[in-house]
Amino acid sequence: MNQLTEIAGHVSPLWNRTRAWVIAHTFLTALGIIVFIGIGYWSYGKLTSTSGEVRYVLGTAQVATVISTVSGSGSVSTSNQVSIQPKVSGTITRVYVHNGETVVAGQELALIDSGDAYQSYLTAQSNLKAAQLSLQKLQEPATNLQLTQSQNTIARSQDTLTTTQSSLTKQYQSTYNDVISAYLDLATVLPGLQDIITGTSASGQGGIQNNVDFYTSQMVLIDPTANTRGVQTNADYQTAIHSYNTAFADYSATTQQSSTSTIESISKETYSTLQVFATSINDMDGVVQAYTNMLKTKNLASNSTATAQLTNLATYLSKINTDISNLSQDINTIASDKATLADSLRQINENNQSLAQLQQGTDPLDIQSSELSVQQRQIAVQQAAQTLGNYTIRAPFDGVIGDLALVNGQNVGSGSIATEISSQQIADLSLNEVDAAKLLVGQRATLSFDAIPDLILTGKVADMNPIGTVTQGVVSYDVKIAFDASDPRVRPGMTVSADVQTVVHSDVLTVPTSAIKSTGGRSTVSVFSPAISDTGGTAGTVSKIAPTTVPVTVGISDGSNTEILTGLKEGDQIVTRTLTGTITTTTSAAAAGGRAAGGGFGGGGGGGIRL
Repeated sequence: MNQLTEIAGHVSPLWNRTRAWVIAHTFLTALGIIVFIGIGYWSYGKLTSTSGEVRYVLGTAQVATVISTVSGSGSVSTSNQVSIQPKVSGTITRVYVHNGETVVAGQELALIDSGDAYQSYLTAQSNLKAAQLSLQKLQEPATNLQLTQSQNTIARSQDTLTTTQSSLTKQYQSTYNDVISAYLDLATVLPGLQDIITGTSASGQGGIQNNVDFYTSQMVLIDPTANTRGVQTNADYQTAIHSYNTAFADYSATTQQSSTSTIESISKETYSTLQVFATSINDMDGVVQAYTNMLKTKNLASNSTATAQLTNLATYLSKINTDISNLSQDINTIASDKATLADSLRQINENNQSLAQLQQGTDPLDIQSSELSVQQRQIAVQQAAQTLGNYTIRAPFDGVIGDLALVNGQNVGSGSIATEISSQQIADLSLNEVDAAKLLVGQRATLSFDAIPDLILTGKVADMNPIGTVTQGVVSYDVKIAFDASDPRVRPGMTVSADVQTVVHSDVLTVPTSAIKSTGGRSTVSVFSPAISDTGGTAGTVSKIAPTTVPVTVGISDGSNTEILTGLKEGDQIVTRTLTGTITTTTSAAAAGGRAAGGGFGGGGGGGIRL
């Protein structure tokens, strides 16, 4: 106890001196605490920072309206007079106004013959309707009737296949029977033809010349070609004998149970043999017939052997020709049945695929292609309607018509046909040739003024000079925009900026323009499918799975958003921006090192993205 008292006696003065020093140096004490907290905060930030990760700023493909604009600047006009010029050339068919008449914006002034343009408009509408019907048909599910019809088509193709297979089997049997019949005939024809060609009966008893040589030797005095015919006859006969020997050997090795390919092969070989036999018979028939005719010419008695041979040759040729006809028909029928069989198999395969497609529904790519076709037809209708509208000359704004010189039947071109004087204000702009090509009279515009920052007015294109001005190689065109309403603060000569709406596409699929990457004329968008959790907001979200690059077809753009024609669908999660670098988390002083005892000091730090 005494020791404790003694220690307390020593500590108490030390504590008192320390407290006195802290109170005397309050600023230094506070600064030390702040430095301590800052070091703790910095250390914690280092421990919790994320360095080098790829972060994705996400968005969604949405249906919206995209307005493409052309921007230009100029000055408020000091004149309220505009020259009215037709947009197309043609013949005036109606004039609706006269000089000095007061007109309102959009009022018809005259009409140019629009027969061809109207026909083009009707054609464009018809093409659009056809494309819409095709799309509607693709999107409709298969009906029970279509499924039944498809199944019946498969059944009919299967019946045709079965019938053809049965017919082909019978045809092979019939063909083999005709081959047998041919060789039975050849068994009679061959010895008979051999006797007629190589025998010696024509020259009489004891003759030493074979019949061919005898006949040709008798004719050579009046027909110098007789010997040549005899040589050819003997050669064709030898060819027939060689063909027969080869074919008969193959035939002898064939049975009714041989393969269809073997039967088909022997039928073709037999057919060729029959043809050379027919040639040999015709050769000999010609020789004998020429010999007989010679005897008649010389009034000599006929040769009974020659007469009998002509009769036998005719019989042989008839048999051979019958066999040739039968085998020719067999070969053609087999080829036809095989072709029908192959076609039936293809039909069954195609019909099965067609049925499967009906059951599964239309291919999404076919639907996308059809949707693109509809969009193209819609654009064509819009263009045709704009062209048709150009054949009606209208007042660009409220005013009074002057210098009108039009009559029915007059041909007009790009020159002025009248002047309109207006009490409203007009903005004179100068646009380059690329932007000027996108403008049409009547297009809406938004006007702003440097001298009056808070003033925004609207107007529309009232006039365009068709003749450009070339300055240092650059072509520009003068454009006049009529104000919808005047403002007393706007004075002639003031600087004016205009944004003209050139194209408006409503209810189309859009994505932020920053999401589109273009390389070599090919546009792509990065897509997360399935979607990931978007927890990063504008700071980006980290994903272990990289997005998929999807090719897209783009339409018009307003700078911030771009129309997507193909490749995406509404609701797809897309990458609008990719961030790389250091992302520092926001921390608190409590996390960095706690609070000073009893002091309530605290602090925080901010973080950001370094690109």
